[in-house]
Formats: sequence, structure tokens, C-alpha cells
Amino acid sequence: MKKILEDETWILADQSPMFKLKAEVIPTEEPLRIAASGKMPKFMNVPKNLKDIIMEKEQEIKQANDEVKNEEVVEEKAEETAAETVVEEPKEDVVVEETVTKAEADKRVSGMQSAMAKQMDTMKKDYEAKIADLQVQMKAKDEELVTAKAEATSLVKKLEDSANELSKLTSALEEKTNALDALNASVNTPNETTDWKSLKGKEFFDWYRKTH
Repeated sequence: MKKILEDETWILADQSPMFKLKAEVIPTEEPLRIAASGKMPKFMNVPKNLKDIIMEKEQEIKQANDEVKNEEVVEEKAEETAAETVVEEPKEDVVVEETVTKAEADKRVSGMQSAMAKQMDTMKKDYEAKIADLQVQMKAKDEELVTAKAEATSLVKKLEDSANELSKLTSALEEKTNALDALNASVNTPNETTDWKSLKGKEFFDWYRKTH
């Protein structure tokens, strides 16, 4: 057994009785390829048919790996394409999906941004014009208010002057009224100190005229 190992002897399944090995051969429709693994090339005396099986297996593994890589690339491209898919708003309950390239999507976004910028610029100019118009109106109202205040101040001054003049006239009228009342009282009121019996001639007639 030591020599068999040192010589790296390869034993087929049907040769196991020759080497007195208690091995069981499992019948299959196709030969099993359990020995065809990536560790086999480290041996020196691998049989040619087994080498061919190993190379075939490695080729199959490489092809499978390539297919997996291709599938990953396809999936990545599919994900990029899905990310670039633009879904438009539904019209009349109909959902429409449009697949566009990234460049086309960027172009559309740029166009939308440009349109929005123009719209905002127009709105800004409109608001600025309205604000300027309101400022002009407010300035005119301020000037009207200043003029109205000046007119009101002048009117108050005139009213005060008129009130003072009226007060003076009232005082003068009261003085004249008092003087007239005094005069009237002196004319119509008999002089109690005058003794009419002592009056004679013209004095009596003058007194009588004043008192009656």
C-alpha cells in the first residue's frame, strides 16, 4: 500500500478487486465525475482521460462563470435603463411608460428647468411692476395726505381766528347792550328822588315826557 501511494497509482473502479480493496462500484447511466475537481492538477500522474475530464469540467466552470458575469452585466444595464425610465402622468386613466436614454432625460430636465426659470422671471417682473405701481400710488396718497393735513391746519387756524373775532364782537355787543340797557333804564325809569310837585312849567313837561 505504501508503494502504491508513493508511485501515485491510479486505480479504476473495476480494478479494486485486483488490489484487494473493499470497494463498491455504484452502477450509473453516466460515469460519475467526483474526481474531476480543481485540486487534481497538483498530482503528477493523472491519467489522460481524467485530465481531459478535468479540463472539460474547468471549461464548463469557466463558461458558467462567464455566463453569470454576462447576466450580471445585463442586469446592471437593465437597472440603469429602469432608472432612466420616465413615467408620464396618466391621461384618462391610461398609464403610459416611456423609456428614454439618460441623455434624453437630462435634455428634458434641462428644458423643464429652463421653462420654469423663464416663467419665474416673468412672474418676478410682473410682481416688480405691480410693486412699483403700488409705490407710485402710495406716494401720491402720501402727497394728498400732506396737502389735506396742511389744509386742515389752515382751516383750524381760520376757525380759531374767527372764534377769537367772534368773541371780541360778542364782548363788544355785550358792552353796547349793557350800555343801551342802562340808557334805556335811565330814560324809562322815573327818578324817585325827583319831586314832580316841585316842578314847574317846562321842567314839569320834560319830566312828564321822559317818564310817560
